[in-house]
Amino acid sequence: MSENPYQPPKSTSVWDDSDSADEDPKFDRVAGALVQTRPWVRFISVMMFIGSGFMVLAGLALAVVGLAGAGAAPQRAVGVALGVGYVVMSLIYIIPAVFLWRYADRINAFARERSTGALASALEVQKSFWKFIGVLILIVMVVYAGLFVFMIIAAVNGALM
Repeated sequence: MSENPYQPPKSTSVWDDSDSADEDPKFDRVAGALVQTRPWVRFISVMMFIGSGFMVLAGLALAVVGLAGAGAAPQRAVGVALGVGYVVMSLIYIIPAVFLWRYADRINAFARERSTGALASALEVQKSFWKFIGVLILIVMVVYAGLFVFMIIAAVNGALM
């Protein structure tokens, strides 16, 4: 019997569930592009870890200078607050660095396995990274807007006094 000419074609897409994508040139192109990003993803992750470490050191230094510094208590409290702020910011930087590290690991697994499951796993971690960055940017925008409103109110209040 011959195949029905009116039947839809069988999918040869990279996105189907079969793991026999080794023969597909589209899959090879996707795989090549993804594997070429791995060193850059790892590099950026390492730089974020290093930057976070420097932020912790700077925060500790500010806090120590604030505690040991000469001057009024409010001035010392500002140094301690800035130091704690730096340490908190460094912790926030570690989260996307971990996402990128995992993404590079998943790209390694994809390069070894060359399966759509490994590709999906890598892209899921990448999605989590971008979701975190998007939420973080929204939070920063709200904080900046609040600070802007606060500064306007403080300026108007100062001008009226």
